Amino acid sequence: VEFRGVENVKPELMELREECGVTVPTSRLPTRVQNKIATMGSAIKYYDFEEVRKHNKLDDLWVMVEGQVYDITAFVSRHPGGWLPLINMAGKDATDVMAEYHPAAVFENILPKFHIGVVKDYKVSPITQGYREIRQEL
Repeated sequence: VEFRGVENVKPELMELREECGVTVPTSRLPTRVQNKIATMGSAIKYYDFEEVRKHNKLDDLWVMVEGQVYDITAFVSRHPGGWLPLINMAGKDATDVMAEYHPAAVFENILPKFHIGVVKDYKVSPITQGYREIRQEL
């Protein structure tokens, strides 16, 4: 996949997402999150996967997206799809669910508000990586 008209973003951080019925190139890491990480430098919080997994309840709900940690507890009652999809992904890697069910604007405008850190031991399995590549081709 070739990304034209997108500047200052490494190709490996890009993917295609839907926005109002149109496929648009989007950074996998929201601009505001990139800026936060760059600004905070060594002050950014790092969590291991096991710590994130502990936050799996409606009143304490974290998810991972592209190796970033988001505390979405305050968003549970406002999620347009209800609380059930959120509790199903609580404490887990929600990267693919986010990509499948959310437009680019959610990544850029809503998700960054809940960013709390980075998963230090984030890994993508070969099967998941293959799925993501196929999704991009489709």
